[in-house]
Amino acid sequence: MHDDLTLGHKGKMEEIQHKLEKNFKETEYDKFKRLAREYDLIQDNEHAEWYIQNLLICDEENDSNPQKWFDYAQFCLRYNLTAKAELFMNKYVSQHGLDQNLNLIMGAMSLQNGQYRKAQQYLHTVLKEDWQHIQANVLMAFMFEAIKRPGLSRKHFAIAKVKRMRELNQLPPKNNDPKNYRTQSIDYTVRIIDYKTVATKDQQIKPDDCDQIFFELIDLLLENNLYKAADIALSYIQDTHSNQYLLTKARTRIMQGQYLEATYAIDEMLPRSQDNVDAWVMRGHAFFLHGNLFDSEESYIRALRIKPNLNDPIV
Repeated sequence: MHDDLTLGHKGKMEEIQHKLEKNFKETEYDKFKRLAREYDLIQDNEHAEWYIQNLLICDEENDSNPQKWFDYAQFCLRYNLTAKAELFMNKYVSQHGLDQNLNLIMGAMSLQNGQYRKAQQYLHTVLKEDWQHIQANVLMAFMFEAIKRPGLSRKHFAIAKVKRMRELNQLPPKNNDPKNYRTQSIDYTVRIIDYKTVATKDQQIKPDDCDQIFFELIDLLLENNLYKAADIALSYIQDTHSNQYLLTKARTRIMQGQYLEATYAIDEMLPRSQDNVDAWVMRGHAFFLHGNLFDSEESYIRALRIKPNLNDPIV
């Protein structure tokens, strides 16, 4: 074979090899990130945290990335490292600033840590902008309940429920037109009313609509690993046998490390929801984290039979 042809082929192969090495070569930063994620996936928080700390060292001179402190705080919340979580959330806030959503998160974190004065400050900031904010009012109600102020707790629950009823058109829009009682003639009919038997507006909300307020709050809390506050909200749900309640309870128990309790909740709903992929996957995760690989594999297989192209990092 002619040398020119051989050299051309050899050069092409070296170019392909170089591209492959470049594509598959990990930087130190990418390696730490991958290993932190893998150890976190199997709940090995000591090794996961070691690699996260190395990530922070690699990125310590980059002050334009406050997200790294938020991510570390979220990791600490996931493993109940309360003091560290608060430290790094404060570091994130100092660089990023506070917005409505972050005030809610900080308020909920302070609430579950028993720091009620701080919780009130964060939530009050939200309510100053929107006094009818449903989730801020519910968290404020939890806070007042915790410090034995039932009257104020009742008030904030009522505001949240009435706002939801207006959103669902179950109540007419609030009329904010000013009234001049000096020039306005109103005829009042005299009636004798037993107010103990009269339901206030918020008590007229449908149980399912009321439960949905708490489910929405729980989703926000679990997304931010605030599972203690989520557990408080879970205790206010009325229908404790619905699929949504049982799945939410299982999700919360898994985050709390109570894996068998999670499987009990899922097993209660599976007889009537055999085709629920999320339930089978969650059951598999709970057994996997508990160390029961047999029942875990069985649950994953059931999930894959229902949805063969299932996209889940563990499955």
